[in-house]
Amino acid sequence: MRAAGSFLMRAALLTLAGPAVLFQQGCIDPDLLVNGVFQFLNESLVFGLTNALVAFR
Repeated sequence: MRAAGSFLMRAALLTLAGPAVLFQQGCIDPDLLVNGVFQFLNESLVFGLTNALVAFR
């Protein structure tokens, strides 16, 4: 379970690092970036909870 958490954290950092660089260069609208981050967090939360339920079944 710890390995899955570590993998998700790495994926989250990589996912957020790309848009952050583009945002600093002025290529991304801040609202789009915020919406994308929240969508990603929602999806990863659902994914994590589903995996936890399957693992404990």
